[in-house]
Amino acid sequence: YRKLAVSFPSACATESPRMNDVSGVCYLPQKAAKPPLVVLAHGVGDTSATPCHLLAGALADNGIASFVLYMPVHSRRLPEEMKARFYRLSIQEWLDFYRVSVVNIRQALDWAETRPEIDASRLGSATARARTLPAFACGIAALMVAHITCTWPLITSTSAGVANL
Repeated sequence: YRKLAVSFPSACATESPRMNDVSGVCYLPQKAAKPPLVVLAHGVGDTSATPCHLLAGALADNGIASFVLYMPVHSRRLPEEMKARFYRLSIQEWLDFYRVSVVNIRQALDWAETRPEIDASRLGSATARARTLPAFACGIAALMVAHITCTWPLITSTSAGVANL
């Protein structure tokens, strides 16, 4: 498979320039002509992105493209000031994370729809963390468009969730 570094400005602007830059990695299978794509959203912190990257490689090896989106709670995007008081963030700040996450997942899906190498009729969003911010954000993002499939937790539900793409 091949990997593409992807970045775009967030459509959900915040006071933090770091949070306004959205980035991720798209994994594209080598042998699939127009594969489906799933946006993989990680939980809180950098280490929660690691399983998404491992899963993305496995999916690509099996003909499914994926987009590992760096969520607002990843160190690439979280403002330094918020890192210092992470466990004391306000309810409003957490709600802002949810809002930004939903919009960014939708943007990643919108990006995928513009790519000629991806089957835009078979898109989805998934997370390995069913009780966290990405599960909620994936669900809301999927509800916004009829042909989007949302599955969680993808890692513990075998490949059944991916089969719906």
